[in-house]
Amino acid sequence: MTKDRSSQDPASNNKAFAASRRRFLQLSGLSAGAAAFGLGAGFGPGLSAARAATAARIGFTPYTYASTLSVQIAEAFKVAAAQLGATGESFDGQADSSAQLNGINQLIAKNFNGVSLEAVDGGSIRSLARIAEQNQVYLNHVWNSATWFTPWDSSEFYALHIQPNEYEGFGQVTRVLLDALGGEGTIVRVGGTLNDPSDVVRTAGADAVIAQYPGIKLAGELPGDWAPEPAQRAASALLSRYPDTRGIIAQNDDIATGVIAAIRAIGKVPGKDILVIGTNGTSDAAKRIQAGTQLASAINNPSFIGYTLAANLYDRINGWKPDPLERSLTFRAEILTRANVEPYIARYIDLPVSAHFDANLISRVKSPDNWDPQYELVPTDLDLLWIGQPKPEGYVYPEAYTKGRSDGSLERITKLYSDHYKIKILDPSPVKA
Repeated sequence: MTKDRSSQDPASNNKAFAASRRRFLQLSGLSAGAAAFGLGAGFGPGLSAARAATAARIGFTPYTYASTLSVQIAEAFKVAAAQLGATGESFDGQADSSAQLNGINQLIAKNFNGVSLEAVDGGSIRSLARIAEQNQVYLNHVWNSATWFTPWDSSEFYALHIQPNEYEGFGQVTRVLLDALGGEGTIVRVGGTLNDPSDVVRTAGADAVIAQYPGIKLAGELPGDWAPEPAQRAASALLSRYPDTRGIIAQNDDIATGVIAAIRAIGKVPGKDILVIGTNGTSDAAKRIQAGTQLASAINNPSFIGYTLAANLYDRINGWKPDPLERSLTFRAEILTRANVEPYIARYIDLPVSAHFDANLISRVKSPDNWDPQYELVPTDLDLLWIGQPKPEGYVYPEAYTKGRSDGSLERITKLYSDHYKIKILDPSPVKA
């Protein structure tokens, strides 16, 4: 089978970007000035002398405020920082690596001692890890990273990389779609950005499942650049070329927003004429699943990400020392469908962000004995994390990683997190009224 994987020129959605940015500033209480950019990259190690280890000042630079996912992570990060008694701030990455770097520079210049990142360009992680070490600022991030580069390849100031099990989660949500189609019919895919590591792994997970359904034809795919407007254009093009399409794989829920708009634009009914899946479990996706316009989503809960990044920075700033394998963790997705969406909506949409998780329970400093990650976390398997992406020539696994997987640490830490995981993702809120 020949698949159509044409390229599209990414275009910024200025109106959506401006609206999302205004919404985040209103919700977070940040002024426009606080979210401004413009600081150059001239800073050095001397700044670290001014940092007070116990007065946590932490910042987050998301991919872009034009993404619902990024906005929700940023909101949760700020709320979690407040719960922990820390100062939290956010700077828009604008889907531009230089803008994101400016935001990080500004946080460092303001004597922040921890920075979280939803990277625009994973290749920047190497240099950002060096900057963090030079300035004695803790850095952690979610998703995009330089392939086969890990926290173990850098200093202790590269505190944590977290990522969902994209291969497993996206494979599971793809199976929901194919089963709903009765194992037969034409489907298409709207991806993220070409060669993005998450896009590559999600594609591999979906393709492994599709291969088990001989009656399914994956006719074509186009990139949707992780945002609704380009995803709508991509879906429109695919639906024009393949009018018999019965299902669409959207590589995240923001892409699903654009896909559903494209379905409606041709006079068809999403959820009836054409089924759509996504991933991330954004509030928009949950509402669509409840309404029946989106079939399913793999929950990479955005609030959980914001809370976890904030708590990890707080703990490192306040002296917590992780086991080496705790510096790279993978979280497992629940598959959200109409059958289980009600408890998800009750906790993550009907309640304020401050009631989604308990940052003090996530913190190993605040709750040293009864800490609870409130999500299923396991040490990262690098071969699964980078599936489909070849190792650099001469690549050698980090010593801390290989040692931890041979000396019993992997099993010990897996059990430790399992034993402490008490409050499940679809349980009622852990925050008492």
